[in-house]
Amino acid sequence: MGSRTVGSIDLRSQFASFVCSPDNRAYDEDGVVLGLRHPCNINAGGITSFAVVFCATMLLASFGLIYSIMQMKGGDDSALWGVQMNRLGSLVERGVVSVFKLISLFISMFAFVMFVIIIVVFSALSQFNGTDGIRVASAYAVGVAAMLLVVYGSLYITAASVTRTARAAMSFGGLPGGLRAAAASGTVVSLLTLAGTLLSFSLYYLFLTLGRDGNDQSKYMLVCSSYPSFCSQTMGFQSMVGWVVGVSTVAVIFKGVAGILAKSAEIGSELVHKLEPENFTTDKLRNPATVVDKVGAIVLEAGAMGIDVAETMLMSVLAVATLAQGDSPRMAMAIWYPAISITAAAIGFLLVRAVDKPVSTISERQNQSLWALRFGLYATVFTTIVFSLILIGILYTGYPTVLGSSNIGWRSFACHLMGLLAAVASWESTSFFTSHRWFATRSVSAAGITGPATLFVQGMGVAMLSAIPTMIILTTCMVISGAIQSDNPQFGIAVASLGVWAPGCFALIANAFSPVAFGADDVLDGSSETQGYRQISVPLVMAGESNNAEFRGWSVTSTMISSFAVLAAFKQEAGLEMSNGGSSSEVILEGIVFAAGIMGAFSVLVAAGLNTLAIGKATRALVDDTRNQFMEAQMQGGGGKSPECNPEQMVGASVYPAFLGALLPACYGILFPTTIGYFAGPRILAAFCAGAVIAGGGIALMFFNAGASWAKSKTAIEAEGVFGGQGGDAHIASIAGARAGGALKDVSAPSIIAHYKLMAVMALLIAPTIVVDYNTEEYRACVLARATSPWKSILVCVDWHRAYWFVLPLGLLLMATVAVYMIFWHKDGTPGQEPEESGSAPNMQMQMVAASPPKPASYQQQQPMQQSMMQKNVPSISYQPVMDSRMMPQQQQSYGQQQSYGQQQSYGQ
Repeated sequence: MGSRTVGSIDLRSQFASFVCSPDNRAYDEDGVVLGLRHPCNINAGGITSFAVVFCATMLLASFGLIYSIMQMKGGDDSALWGVQMNRLGSLVERGVVSVFKLISLFISMFAFVMFVIIIVVFSALSQFNGTDGIRVASAYAVGVAAMLLVVYGSLYITAASVTRTARAAMSFGGLPGGLRAAAASGTVVSLLTLAGTLLSFSLYYLFLTLGRDGNDQSKYMLVCSSYPSFCSQTMGFQSMVGWVVGVSTVAVIFKGVAGILAKSAEIGSELVHKLEPENFTTDKLRNPATVVDKVGAIVLEAGAMGIDVAETMLMSVLAVATLAQGDSPRMAMAIWYPAISITAAAIGFLLVRAVDKPVSTISERQNQSLWALRFGLYATVFTTIVFSLILIGILYTGYPTVLGSSNIGWRSFACHLMGLLAAVASWESTSFFTSHRWFATRSVSAAGITGPATLFVQGMGVAMLSAIPTMIILTTCMVISGAIQSDNPQFGIAVASLGVWAPGCFALIANAFSPVAFGADDVLDGSSETQGYRQISVPLVMAGESNNAEFRGWSVTSTMISSFAVLAAFKQEAGLEMSNGGSSSEVILEGIVFAAGIMGAFSVLVAAGLNTLAIGKATRALVDDTRNQFMEAQMQGGGGKSPECNPEQMVGASVYPAFLGALLPACYGILFPTTIGYFAGPRILAAFCAGAVIAGGGIALMFFNAGASWAKSKTAIEAEGVFGGQGGDAHIASIAGARAGGALKDVSAPSIIAHYKLMAVMALLIAPTIVVDYNTEEYRACVLARATSPWKSILVCVDWHRAYWFVLPLGLLLMATVAVYMIFWHKDGTPGQEPEESGSAPNMQMQMVAASPPKPASYQQQQPMQQSMMQKNVPSISYQPVMDSRMMPQQQQSYGQQQSYGQQQSYGQ
């Protein structure tokens, strides 16, 4: 593809090779007919037609699955175990709905502020006409609303599937029944989230192409004047950047809140188990911490991770459509490829099957589940390849050789195929470093024999080495894809990013499978009549954990190449691709640009650190509210059976600090790139974002795999009895590793990925407002400074002509930092509590005990542990094995003989 120029240069010759007139004939710059082209200048309806049809079909399929899931039976109301199962499932559903309402409220307030800012900025810095501001802002608002809508459906059906999956494991063929029920729930999440997002994106893109004509001022200039339909197509995608920023806004807040909530609930439920009387903590209907633990898993895996996959999809779509530079078949390819991948995932679900034998062990059942899901993944990849061949045949049938190489369509197919192969390689690489079947993770378990310290060191070392295959896979894919698409290497890499993303449709099915299996296992553990069926649910939980780890490793590869594709689109839209000095390789040698890359690399750590620190505050809020509910239940129950817990109250107490903890990283992801872009220009911003992607991807991968290896070590020791089994030194160490690793893989790493993705999309959003003008005296001075004085060019080449606009985002950044710090971070405890006067904070459990209101005498008598702790004023929790709800019943019984919490353990000694 010929390079584009701006200014006074006639661009018609640059686009004659792929823009043809409405009469289906293509002309060169002299008006000579070059030949016919099929399809000629596909209009916006043609670009989106395939995606609209396929995504609408997949949505209908998801509605059918929802109907079949809701028709499945839950607990048997005629039996006590069935009543308890249904009541616990109802509490989980209420908690999920309550979490969604609160997060949606916070996101809506945040989005309203963003909506106003976008209108103001883009109306003032309009590049085309006076409607730019409202077009981009409306796309942003509709993107936020559409994303929240599909996420609500996904969360609700996931919560509703918990009891139905448990009953399916009991009534419909054991492992095959439970596997199909959980996988059906994951399929609904995938189809609703991805097909719904792509369908709404396509329809709104069609809407934004209206009202554009050849009179609009555009950097494409004479091309728009000659071919108005070309103008409406390209400018429609430029406005849709606002949509993707809206989805990224939802992603960065939702992932932050969900991760903090999930980890605080997991840690808080264990603390409550240690601190409170057993007759409360073991009753799942009265223990709100247990309920919120299940709620957090659903919101994180089915909600936040679904948004993450949808965001990555739209980033790749936007990058391919932008880098197509007006080539209609290539723009259609941007939307058609994801549509066929979603359809292929639905076919992959239909092929998920498992065979259960009566004598199967837990490990054998886990392998059966993993193989069934892995077969569905490979079936999805194969089906995607077949559909891709059909797609290329449709788009490039009869392509005349006079307009270019006859292999141009197959080059794009080859790039997409390279991405698919890279995705599979990344998935298998992560499996090797996180599965207990291989020596890497087993070495982590073995290291725990000598204590938690060696387990931590071994896990981090394995995680660091796991970056080597990902580095090789990613660089190989990008280099080969760029070489294949030699006329436009950046477009080839963007198409490869769609290939890397393609298995994500089924990967989301496998990932959303996990919280359903976890919840079903907990439901079955709630009654002695159903505990025997945990022989079925525990292997499903273990398979879900394995898929979670592999999903996260794949997501790093997918998000990194998608982010680089978006940055390539930013480079084009900001005018940095010009050969006359705009993006020459020597620019990176300028000190200020190199410094910007370093700043971007370290900015991801700021986001991860803030989200991770918020876990402690959210945990304290959760534990305090749990203990208050126990007190109220004790007083209301009068010593007898007390009422059920209140999940809405618990959610309200824990989501608020989680949101405040995730607020600053979200603000920084938006305001960092806008401040730098307006102050220092597109070159510095490109370096800043590139540094964030490169450093963030490696750190996130290390966090993901370290956390997964620690968690899988614990699970394997409990399920297989290896390395000393339950209660052994390796088990004790693995418990500590699993808890620390959970924070890394579920909070720190996702926040890093969300941060650099949001910054890349924000850079593309503001690109038209900071585009380099090569006809100015400032630019000529920059070129001269580069040639004569590299040090002088550091200041001369900064794009100062619009630098004053940086005051707005900089002011908002400072205001947000001060406000959140005063409201949340300077407090020692939960919001509203004054900080401690003393210089050193006491033990966290001591604070929770001391901060609780007075309790009735009957309640005080049941808590000798807390009284002992307060009298001795010493740390209350030593390294002791924590009874995990996922242990098999016989394991819990033997383990309980070794350690009885609240009775045999001597706290504070």
